[in-house]
Amino acid sequence: NINVLETSEVGDKEITIYNETGAKESEYDLFYIIPPVEVTGVLPNRITIGAQDFKIQIDGKQFKEGPPTVKIKGLGIEVTSVTFSGSNQIFADINVNDDLEPGNQDIIVTNTDGNFGKGSLVELYEKINISMLNPNYVTLSEGTTHQDISIIGSNFTNDPADPEITFSGDGVTIKPNSIVF
Repeated sequence: NINVLETSEVGDKEITIYNETGAKESEYDLFYIIPPVEVTGVLPNRITIGAQDFKIQIDGKQFKEGPPTVKIKGLGIEVTSVTFSGSNQIFADINVNDDLEPGNQDIIVTNTDGNFGKGSLVELYEKINISMLNPNYVTLSEGTTHQDISIIGSNFTNDPADPEITFSGDGVTIKPNSIVF
C-alpha cells in the first residue's frame, strides 16, 4: 500500500530493495509520479435545478484522452456524456433532478489511469418561475416602442449583468439597461 504525498516531486523515482544480508538492488523507470489532475473552472458555473441535456465546459490541467469520467457531488446529478477537447478542457452533458437543493457542488474529474482532481465550482440554483405579466396579456402592434411590462415570478437574480430576457421570433428586443429588480 503506497501513499504519495501532495508535496512529492513529479517524476521518475528510483526503487531500492534491501534484503536481510544488506544487499540491495536499485532500478529506475519502474515508478513514476505524475502531476495531479486540476479542475480550475466550469462554464457556466451556475446550473438551474431541473436542467436537462445541459452542456458544461470544464477547464483544468492534466486531462487525458479516454475520456475522463466526471462526477458532480450529490445524488440526482447525472453526467450523460464527456467529450475530451484537450489536456486543459473537456465538456460534459448533464441532467439535474428537480428535487435538489440550491448550493455549491463539487466536481470530480478522473482520468482512465485513476489520477483525479476536484473543485467546488458548480452552483445549483432554483428554476425561474414566471407567474404573471402585468398587464396580464400584452398585445403590441408593430412599431410600438417604450412599452413597459412587468414580469412577475420567483427566483430571478438581482445581478443586472446576469439577466437575459428573450422573445421567440424576430423583432422584439429589450434594452439591457431597462431591466429593473
